[in-house]
Amino acid sequence: MIASRSYAVPRWAGLRSMRGPLFGVLAVCVFFTTLTLLDRPPDALLAQGAGMYRAEGDLRWTGSQAEFALAPHTGPTRLTLVLGFSSWPGRPATQVRLESDAGGLGVFTITAQRQHIQMLLPPGATFLRLHAALGRPPGDWRWLGVQVLSIDAAPSGLPTRAIKLALLCAAASVVLAWGFAWAISRGYGTLAALTLLGLALRLIGIAGSPPMIHRDEAVSLVDAWQLANTGYDHLGNFMPIAAFEAYGDWISPMLTYLLLPWMALFGPQPLVARIVVATFGALAIPAVYGLVRELRLPGAPIVAALVATLSPWQIFLSRVAIPPALVATTWSLCLWAAMRFVRLGRRRDAFGLAVAAGLTLYAYPTMKLAVPLLVLLAAGLAAAHHGWRALARWAWPALVLGLLWAPFVSNTLFNPSSGARFQLVSLKAESASQWLALWWQNYVVYFLPRLYYSTGGIRKIVQAVPQRGLALGAEALLLLGLGVLPIRLAARRWRTPAWLGSTGAPWPVWLLLVLAIVLAPLPASVTSGNPHVFRAAALAPLYAVLVGLGAAVEWQLLAYLPQLARAAMRTLAAVALGAALLWQFGAWYDDLLNAYPAKADSTWFFADSELEAMRRVVAYAPGYDQIWIDARSVGRPYIFLLASAALPPEQVRAQLVVERNPPEINSVTRLGSYHFYDFASLALPAALPTIEALPTSNGLPGYVIQAWHIDGRRVLILRGMPTEVAGSVPAAPPEDEDAPTLQD
Repeated sequence: MIASRSYAVPRWAGLRSMRGPLFGVLAVCVFFTTLTLLDRPPDALLAQGAGMYRAEGDLRWTGSQAEFALAPHTGPTRLTLVLGFSSWPGRPATQVRLESDAGGLGVFTITAQRQHIQMLLPPGATFLRLHAALGRPPGDWRWLGVQVLSIDAAPSGLPTRAIKLALLCAAASVVLAWGFAWAISRGYGTLAALTLLGLALRLIGIAGSPPMIHRDEAVSLVDAWQLANTGYDHLGNFMPIAAFEAYGDWISPMLTYLLLPWMALFGPQPLVARIVVATFGALAIPAVYGLVRELRLPGAPIVAALVATLSPWQIFLSRVAIPPALVATTWSLCLWAAMRFVRLGRRRDAFGLAVAAGLTLYAYPTMKLAVPLLVLLAAGLAAAHHGWRALARWAWPALVLGLLWAPFVSNTLFNPSSGARFQLVSLKAESASQWLALWWQNYVVYFLPRLYYSTGGIRKIVQAVPQRGLALGAEALLLLGLGVLPIRLAARRWRTPAWLGSTGAPWPVWLLLVLAIVLAPLPASVTSGNPHVFRAAALAPLYAVLVGLGAAVEWQLLAYLPQLARAAMRTLAAVALGAALLWQFGAWYDDLLNAYPAKADSTWFFADSELEAMRRVVAYAPGYDQIWIDARSVGRPYIFLLASAALPPEQVRAQLVVERNPPEINSVTRLGSYHFYDFASLALPAALPTIEALPTSNGLPGYVIQAWHIDGRRVLILRGMPTEVAGSVPAAPPEDEDAPTLQD
């Protein structure tokens, strides 16, 4: 007699034959939905215009140039523009020149009376640009052009750009739906949904918050672009592997190599760099999920993935293309590989750890201490768990790890400048006891609740949203479950209530997790300026792990209740905590997108508008003998010049004049005809003809481009917009990135 077996057929299997039609319907729905959203009347043209100062009531003054983006259509666009001008003594009117894709549209004289200008732009028009003559009213720090009172556009025909984007979204939706169906069929549907949500949260508004671009973003994308075109970084180092010289601080190389293919395709585009980093940062979600699965605690992986998805700490870091943005993903993968190695001890697991640790070392300078210590801990625990004879089968993986770390070891031993940055920021004290006291003070701050759940602790506006913690307050309730976790882990050895259950992860894996938590803030604690959320970024994924574990324990504790009460309490707890998390995250995310850009919109922090200022300087450069740039009020000007393609990549090394004085930051004094001075030491005339005035994207002081004729030379000058008028925004802080704080 042959026994028969019955197999459960997944519900999705019955829909396989319908996937094609379903995907087609999805694509059509996405196409028309996207087209409807994109083809709305442009009622916010004035608010979205670039190159204007902050509004004064209903008035918006322009700088030298304002630009309004238009949605291209197959038919002409009728545009109505209302301009005004508040005159002051000696300046009763101003001149305005308008242009669009089709070229010049005319020159207009604007007086104190409102002037309505109507024009018909050709099909395909994508912008309206307004050039205004500049003047500076008495007692005002601004160089003003003209007042834009209103702007309205009435396009005709089909929206060409919206149709292209809708088609792209429709095609992407089919790919995502196929991938999502694949994930569901293998039990990873929820994880796939969380990863896509996390990616969306990292990408929405990424071009404006934080403002573009941070000077450290600029150096990585410039080096990637230079490397793609010449094989050298911008300072002439051939194919750096262990570290890039950057500003003389020798930064970790992983980000530059991650950006290299994209810079080769698109050039040094900051938005492309941010999209690449945001995508990489979203991979921390499945990495955290896999890491927690190694602990064999049901329910914990998906909660940890949810926390990683909504983590303010991880989201903020993933929106800026700087090396610490890579830590959450690389450290999670490294810890995941270490846990598998400790639990299973196989040669292939050792190879996995060797590759993960070998690459993670190059993600961020703090990993140079954290990763080797983690590998040593994992090797010791694995040997204790599997026997010391297992060391023989790990010999080849150890060799691979040694080869991967060889460039780092060589750079450390033979490049005296490689530790320049650490020499500047390392913790210093007059005695060993004083140093230990300072170190302990720095270390414990990363375990204080105020850093995570209140406004205390965050020092730099470039590191996080001010007046906000690094995590969501409701998550603290889930962490309470960690108090029962030790009993939960001991359930296999002791006679404990059945509702505590047991875990399949061996004790060395749990010990590795505990030691990793102890280790994570160590690199940051031996430097000055704590708390420093960049240097302690390894704690961000570990925090998500702890919340997931606590939530899983609390969920299982509710099983002790009677069945009806258990279901009711679990439902109530899930709904209440979910609502609290969404409410708190929504408030933080709204602050990030809407309030934070204005707080961080400074020429010193994220260098907002500096790249645009450099592009205009490059456009004017052929008409001048020299270009002088103020190195005091313009942060790291030479790197933004390189990002604006001031010179072809192959000419940069020959024309860049660099003064190296380690461990201090490099001083670049010249790039071809571009000279960098501290204008405080120069006797510049008080009033120079001003060619351009560029406010920041939020209407704060930006940059001015001026002309000076001296000794028969025509000199073009770029400097930060002076704000010496009483009551204005304070001037830029000194050239020390560690100096500015939230109070600056």
